[in-house]
Amino acid sequence: MNAHALMRQIANDIVEGNYATHMGNKTTGQNIPAEMSELIQLSQDKKVPASTVSSKALDKAMKASLRKYETGEFLLPDLIIRATHTSQSRKILADGADDSELYSKGKAVLATLGGKDYTYWQEMVDKLLKGLGYQSVNLGDYAASQNIINVVAKEEPDILGIATPSTSLVPELNSVSTTTSVPEIKKLIEILSEKDNRKNLKILIGGNVASIRSAGAVGADYRCKDMVQTIQFLKDFE
Repeated sequence: MNAHALMRQIANDIVEGNYATHMGNKTTGQNIPAEMSELIQLSQDKKVPASTVSSKALDKAMKASLRKYETGEFLLPDLIIRATHTSQSRKILADGADDSELYSKGKAVLATLGGKDYTYWQEMVDKLLKGLGYQSVNLGDYAASQNIINVVAKEEPDILGIATPSTSLVPELNSVSTTTSVPEIKKLIEILSEKDNRKNLKILIGGNVASIRSAGAVGADYRCKDMVQTIQFLKDFE
């Protein structure tokens, strides 16, 4: 198999779901012609540059998966599982490649200010970013403003995603979340701006406060109320 055919097989196998993922003693997948790890290893054995595998196979697989999601052929779980396997393939690739061969589309930091639960939005965005080839630092929920500021200063990300807790079934709780989160997010963004960390940083907010009005009120660049808007943001950002 030549390099071109190998790139095509890696991309097609991801899109079509022909991969194997080992989780303990269990293996999941369907119609598996070869384990994804074996295909990535084969590309390294053939001396195919890691950057070529990333751009010609993994990026291609994600673009095709996004198109299928947009046309309705894939549901969100279908897209996220492709992103997860692509991310795992990128990790296998990185483990066996020289730093000079690797590239990243950028870096993102994700965090939830306060909150009693881990946001669905944040978890999905983290998986999607890694699948697309970004480095993603996920701070989880209950992230303190000062911690976010410190991580932004250290990591120098291109994207900062700030979420509020997942939507509650109790409307009154959503109102409280919005009321308490907006001022805190606004203050955080003001501090980042004062520290000159906004020069190359795009800030998006997600969750209950993610309306056009609230995004402008807190000084965010974008708002992503759901995954549809988030996916569109990432496509435009590229």
